[in-house]
Amino acid sequence: MKSLFSLDLPQTETQVQPIERLYDLWLRSSQQMRLLSVGNMIKYVHVIQPNLYYSKHIFSETERAIALSLPREHDYRIGIENGYPLLVARRTELGTQHISSAIDLFDEITEDVYGDNCCHLNARGETLFAQYVAELAAKRGFQQQLTIVW
Repeated sequence: MKSLFSLDLPQTETQVQPIERLYDLWLRSSQQMRLLSVGNMIKYVHVIQPNLYYSKHIFSETERAIALSLPREHDYRIGIENGYPLLVARRTELGTQHISSAIDLFDEITEDVYGDNCCHLNARGETLFAQYVAELAAKRGFQQQLTIVW
């Protein structure tokens, strides 16, 4: 079986698509992180970051040359192009799991925001994403220092 997202899934006789199985594993992992946080009296926020391979962002020629350089058949690109529509389709379910989506955060942004062809942001993208997370945390009543990890 082909590796997806650097995660080898066991072969089973199931009709569930690999991307569905990855989604279920990812969602259970998020649920466990939230429960671990709550159990230790730590506030938890989970945000799905934007991705260049599933975006309406307007890329400059310079950004396009750097950011969109993975071949169409690359495992990472295939995973994003198949996985992110699933995240969007299940946005309501994710909301009930306390997961927020910033997938469309850069859709109207014309400045360069991506720093490489994987998923890393440049300084402008990091600032916009950090502001989004900080505003979300404030809405959820976070009163103390917030550490953002992605």
